[in-house]
Amino acid sequence: MKYKILFNFTASRIGGGYKRLYEYSNYFNNKNGAYFLIHPDCSTLINEFKNNTYILKQQNYFQRIILDFRYVNELIDTHDIDIYYSYGIAFNKRFTKINILHLSNILPFESFKYGNGLLQKLKMLLLSNLLKNTFKYTDIISAESSSTFKYIDNKWDNKFLISTNGNDDEINNYGNIYQYDNIAVIVGTYSYKNIEDSIIVYNYLKNTNSRDLKLYIIGDKKFLPSNIFNDKNITCLGLLPRSEVIKLLKKSRYYISTTLLENSFNAAAEGLFLSNESFISDIEPHFELVYNYNYNMLEVNTLNCRIIHIYKKDIQINNLKKWETIINELITIIEKKIKHDK
Repeated sequence: MKYKILFNFTASRIGGGYKRLYEYSNYFNNKNGAYFLIHPDCSTLINEFKNNTYILKQQNYFQRIILDFRYVNELIDTHDIDIYYSYGIAFNKRFTKINILHLSNILPFESFKYGNGLLQKLKMLLLSNLLKNTFKYTDIISAESSSTFKYIDNKWDNKFLISTNGNDDEINNYGNIYQYDNIAVIVGTYSYKNIEDSIIVYNYLKNTNSRDLKLYIIGDKKFLPSNIFNDKNITCLGLLPRSEVIKLLKKSRYYISTTLLENSFNAAAEGLFLSNESFISDIEPHFELVYNYNYNMLEVNTLNCRIIHIYKKDIQINNLKKWETIINELITIIEKKIKHDK
């Protein structure tokens, strides 16, 4: 790509944000390099991708809500940047020829429904207003699911871009048969992940299929109810590197996700394509993934949400894309925008 692009990933150091940061770093490192603003915890990228330029920056919540972008202005002016890409960070001006906002999280738009405590709800509400105000300064608004765009006013329709996460692992492992252990896996512990229903699904499977079924929960332990730690059949693993998550999913009999809110089907895709069987909530992003596959609905009266039951053998890779394809789609849109504005 002949244009200089600055990616702002300073608010993303783990999870899906880091995954996208890593893949973008890898892609542009193999081209002519790009500029990245990153959190100090991601500094290992500096030595791994030497064709890119990385600037370490850590912003506190106050700096983000007052839209302190002096560091962005300085970089753009110093390096003559053409394109600014913000991963989930609101902004209040046009920085470059092309300005991109990637909506990495829809929780701010549902703050009073899923937030933990009044303070967090108010913070999320403020962030949602800042993000909505950002739309008028953007040329492209990207998101990981078409369902995300219900939070965006129709007057910005011409800016929409579906930019899912890449599914290289799932595509590369497609068709592989793994020897699974008698375990179930849950990934994610935030309140909207709806752990209570996941435990109901686990207990149903243990009572109907296998009494010695073990459950592994991956995610921050502080969000889990205390009674979970008393069950000898449940192991809470805390936060794990993505490579360890993938390894565990490959050998799991069941993947369970009863989440009530998601920006994309990425986490569900990992479970569906790597675990032997999956039980996932019937929310819009999940349905975007499974709508043309064979699946059943789990019938358990005590569940608070509808659950899709699907086997690995019944899914295809037709809904998935590799990271290279996704990034090339973004570049194509950028080049069309630049050409149109000339």
